[in-house]
Amino acid sequence: MIVPTWNASTWTIRGLHALRRNTVADLHLIWVDNGSDRDEQDAVQAVVDTFDHDAEYHPAPLGFARAVNHGLQHTRGDYTAILNNDVEVCPEWDVDLRGAVDAAPGAAGPMLLDAPVGWQSTRWHPWLGVPASLTDPEQVVSFLT
Repeated sequence: MIVPTWNASTWTIRGLHALRRNTVADLHLIWVDNGSDRDEQDAVQAVVDTFDHDAEYHPAPLGFARAVNHGLQHTRGDYTAILNNDVEVCPEWDVDLRGAVDAAPGAAGPMLLDAPVGWQSTRWHPWLGVPASLTDPEQVVSFLT
């Protein structure tokens, strides 16, 4: 799991706690800090230290893509996930994601069911390959509960 950060320790810590609580598979955390203020970095470090982890610290922001590329140098195992630091994963999030990649090797990503705008908004797009059962609001609600 690669998690790039830049300050925002409160969000990062919430996300890391959700990751620990809701991940089924063994997890190796790769934290790439993009020049956070020292107090922000220390707060995140205290939580990161509770994981099996690698960490990189940069004195200035690299940007998300470069930070992810740095994190990729530390990956091991069969799966690698990239997570924004402000995301709180739901229970067993990794099970279906791994299943999607096992079914058709390649890259997979989660579908955000409640995005207010953008391509992941609640307007379903056929080109995303979303199963018909998930386009019915009643099915989506039961799927989430």
